Amino acid sequence: MESVDLYPTPGMGHLISMVELGKLRLKHRPSFSISILIVTPPYNTGSTAPYLSHVSSTFPSIAFLHLPTISLPLDSYFFRSGTACLAFFLYFPFIHNQTTKSFKDLNIHLHIPGIPPVLASDTSKSMLDREDKAYEFFLNMSAHLPRLAGIIINTFEALEPRAIKTISDGIAANGRSSGGGGCGGGGVPERTVEGDRNWVREEWEEVLVGSTQPAVRRSEPAISATSRPGYEFSSPRWIFGSNQGEGFCGEDVGASGGRVESQLGRRFVTHCGWNSVLEAVCAGVPMVAWPLYAGQRFNRVVMVEEMKVALSMEESEEGFVTATEVEKRVRELMESEEGKSLRLQVTAMKEAGEAAMSDGGSSRTPLTEFVKSSYGL
Repeated sequence: MESVDLYPTPGMGHLISMVELGKLRLKHRPSFSISILIVTPPYNTGSTAPYLSHVSSTFPSIAFLHLPTISLPLDSYFFRSGTACLAFFLYFPFIHNQTTKSFKDLNIHLHIPGIPPVLASDTSKSMLDREDKAYEFFLNMSAHLPRLAGIIINTFEALEPRAIKTISDGIAANGRSSGGGGCGGGGVPERTVEGDRNWVREEWEEVLVGSTQPAVRRSEPAISATSRPGYEFSSPRWIFGSNQGEGFCGEDVGASGGRVESQLGRRFVTHCGWNSVLEAVCAGVPMVAWPLYAGQRFNRVVMVEEMKVALSMEESEEGFVTATEVEKRVRELMESEEGKSLRLQVTAMKEAGEAAMSDGGSSRTPLTEFVKSSYGL
């Protein structure tokens, strides 16, 4: 039996994407076995045990191997974020060498080939301080990316054509070869996994707009506003919802476990995690972008300025978003000409994504070729 070893970065979002990649391989090569290597991270990523148990019981060909913290030699790499993020990391060493300041101290836009200008402060929180160990880790990872034989990107070609071309042409790596690349897809979970919600304690959950489900519970206050007719604010622990039919109700989507499509949400207020973005696009659901941490502010720029599948939520200087702003953006998405344009765009991307994963599609073909070349099939 042929075996495939997968090595995800710690964290539920990364783990789910890697599991879905394994499922995709099994779908087309049922004789394979998948081993996913799990290392203990140096920081708290929340509990993954219920999720691992569920996958192990429902997919016997997928095994999880728990290892001590090690450094593995890598030949090929599954990049579970989008192509724009990969373009940033390929260009990151060049940016690092152009300044001695941390991103948090740079009040400028970073101009990176293939993607819209991004405020330095909108890069991942763990990269804002160049003295941080996480910054050093990302810099080292970025320097090694062009040396890989190939990179599987968690996207599809029609969604990010400019960034894909920039990387394919070697421009993002500032003249260094960026190796081969393929848009493998496969990072969107096929269904909801019950019992994997403990990890959400450190997460800000999301909202399906137009769902009939109860408002989503929050771990801390998120909205500052007074109630108004038709809109409920039952407590600071809950996102508000409408009690007049066409409104704003929430559903726990946690790690983006298939709930966007299954609940048939017509609009989606999202924290801009890449799993959620892909799932919404593949379900044809336009979004309102409300990023909170990690690389989500970067994703918002790409979603709004490049992909044209989301509206941006405006924040106060203190980082708060009022209920008035939420209502304004959701209504804009539902009623304005710009909202109509977004709905048409996300529908087109949904269809493009389906085509990419069909036989002979722009994602299916390179993934099949990768499996064949890797295992001599």
